[in-house]
Amino acid sequence: MKRNRILIRALVTSLMSVMLISCAFRKTDYTENILAAMTVEDKIGQMLMFGFPGTEMTESSAELIKKYRPGGIILFGFNIENITQLKIFISEMQNEAALNDIPPLFISTDQEGGKVRRITDGVTLFPGNMAIGAANDEKLAYAVGRITGMELRSVGVNMNLTPDVDINSNPDNPVINTRSFGSNKNIVSAMGSAYIKGIQKSNCIAVAKHFPGHGDTSKDSHKTLPQVNHSIDYLRENEFLPFQSAIESGVAGVMSAHISFPEITGSDIPATLSPYFLTEILQTELKFDGIIMTDDLEMGAIGKNIDAGDAALRAVNAGVDVLLFTTFSSSLEKIYAALIDAYKNGQLSEERINVSARKIIRAKLNFNIANYDAEKLKIQFRNYELSEKNKKELYTAAQINRQITRKGIFYNSKGKLFAAEKDEKVYFSGNDNDVTHLNVENIEYVKKSELIAKLKSSTDKQRVFYFADRYQDSVLNMLIGLQKTKPNVEIRLISTQNPYDLTGRMDLPPVMFTFGNTPEVYNALADYMSGKIIPGENADLDLGFVRTK
Repeated sequence: MKRNRILIRALVTSLMSVMLISCAFRKTDYTENILAAMTVEDKIGQMLMFGFPGTEMTESSAELIKKYRPGGIILFGFNIENITQLKIFISEMQNEAALNDIPPLFISTDQEGGKVRRITDGVTLFPGNMAIGAANDEKLAYAVGRITGMELRSVGVNMNLTPDVDINSNPDNPVINTRSFGSNKNIVSAMGSAYIKGIQKSNCIAVAKHFPGHGDTSKDSHKTLPQVNHSIDYLRENEFLPFQSAIESGVAGVMSAHISFPEITGSDIPATLSPYFLTEILQTELKFDGIIMTDDLEMGAIGKNIDAGDAALRAVNAGVDVLLFTTFSSSLEKIYAALIDAYKNGQLSEERINVSARKIIRAKLNFNIANYDAEKLKIQFRNYELSEKNKKELYTAAQINRQITRKGIFYNSKGKLFAAEKDEKVYFSGNDNDVTHLNVENIEYVKKSELIAKLKSSTDKQRVFYFADRYQDSVLNMLIGLQKTKPNVEIRLISTQNPYDLTGRMDLPPVMFTFGNTPEVYNALADYMSGKIIPGENADLDLGFVRTK
């Protein structure tokens, strides 16, 4: 009997393996069938992802799709008025692609959460990654990704250019900061992986960025080319780890960084154009076989120094599959023409083009963006519909947002210090962008210009919640000085922006960091300030940005 059970188990295992292999071959066969029906121009078009004009389809914008036959479109805030308009606009794009026998489009955007979000109507406004890192809860990170993915797919967006898995190890980083899960490489790896699993469970493609790591820069690659002087061993022990975790979690896309690493490459070549980083490291060493895409090729780091067409061809030769550029200007014509010319003159082989087109088509099939009609021998757009079970998950969005926001608020001292005592007069003041969104019961708002005089004129016990985001703030300096001379005044600071802008000084009073200013953040702050909630759950978590020396 035992021997029979072993044989039966082996037979079942064998049959399951055959079924899995069969499924894999079936997808591969469909991909190859689709590729076989495409011209070289079609396949080069699949490698293009560009910005799109306006908020509705026009004859001129339809011509962009017809002429360049793109693989994808990236959407920005100026493309979006509301959810209804967005759904119609995306549907028009997909219809235009279908009319011209173009495979269904990747529709991408940057819905990172926090300060980087393109869609604000009809979706959940989650806090940014640094708040998720501060919460340090993989289940909540997964839930944020899951809900974000479902909401995006429901309006037609099938690729989210997130998560940012850079380790923000440089306090002077002007562009990453709160977009990162933090400066702790283990937290960044864990939260990034959980988020990826959640969003891709919703059939929305995740793109981990910015490889090989944008966290330790002091310059903005949108404006100039940052340079990082780390060794390859340092990158392997730090910057690569979140990307390795993302790859192991099945991330479908990785975005390159426009950053140079002269200690490694011996030149100022950006990683986006480096075969060493994109082929030898990312594909061979880290074993990533998904879609490699560039950051915007029109950013200052590349656009100011290299012709768009030349940059595109160099990126493809380095290992890039999707060329991203955010306008629909002359760069589009230059890039498309450069690739076509390179193919015609033998600089770019059809075999190399097929490598990228194959990845792109396969992703569109695997993420249910497209399906293949075997009878018509044609790839078709696939509508995304939420199941009843999915809809029930979406009903939890507000609860998840509330949990992640409150758990993600961080304190540089024990949270109990924020609770006002009954005999205190309590005020709040600070940046107009914050105080105008806050309405707290039994706490008086005082204009920033009148705050110091009001505090000086009273000998009663007073507590001030002051919104401050920069340590150079002149009122903040006066408040700190006042607290030293008037023991009846208690100062509590609230930071809703980049924490590193505030923690540059050592004499700060207790600070509450929210890492963002979503409506749910202000709801939480109102409850904390009025004493309804006693904070402090993660007050001792080492996030690496609170300076102690």
